[in-house]
Amino acid sequence: MRKIILIFTLLLMTIPLAAQQELALDFAKANLAYRDGQYAQAIADYERIIAAGTESGAVFYNLGNSYFKNKQLGKALVNYARAQRLMPRDSDLAANVKFATAAVVARVEPTLSFVDKIFSGYVCFYTVNEMVLILGILFGLLGLVHLSGLYWNWLARRMVMTVLGISLGFFAVGLGVKMNLEKAASIVIAPTSARFEPNEKATIYFELSEGQDVRIQASEGEWLKIQRPDRKMGWVASAAVERI
Repeated sequence: MRKIILIFTLLLMTIPLAAQQELALDFAKANLAYRDGQYAQAIADYERIIAAGTESGAVFYNLGNSYFKNKQLGKALVNYARAQRLMPRDSDLAANVKFATAAVVARVEPTLSFVDKIFSGYVCFYTVNEMVLILGILFGLLGLVHLSGLYWNWLARRMVMTVLGISLGFFAVGLGVKMNLEKAASIVIAPTSARFEPNEKATIYFELSEGQDVRIQASEGEWLKIQRPDRKMGWVASAAVERI
């Protein structure tokens, strides 16, 4: 909790003083409600902070904890996932995600090759902003090395440019994959049935447990076409799924 408070404090330093004071009070109030076991109140308080436009991993993390304590597994995992986008290497958050994920009934896991697991781990290690920053640095270094070669004919220049070019391409691909994955990522927030068509009378194809991660493929009225990690697709009521 101390680490989370520190992260939130650092966030406050980036906004105006009056807003800082109001958000700090709201955050303290929400933390107090959580400590006293008033999880519904804590949820309302954290949600109000987020509604005010505060994108904070600390708030999403605490909101996820509140939902989990309030026995709303799907909503807890949604907010843990949002927190991970902002602080992907936080060990406490990772532990809570693992614990909450284990509580998902009949969870469908993706089938990944060794290479896929390595690449997935690399993509999830960074935030989008960090990857953009790294790309900017690599691009700047590549340009600097190229310009230096116009004035000094140093033997290692081509090798350095090759390494920088490969690294630049690797991070560019990783950023593209990460943004594509995050765009459609969603979680089931209430047990529901996936049907062959976007119709309440359509035949049920499979069941989805609360907390199951899915990807949204299309929408039609109040229905969403989703894909499970095993690539099975079906139509579900939009109210049963929340985008991360």
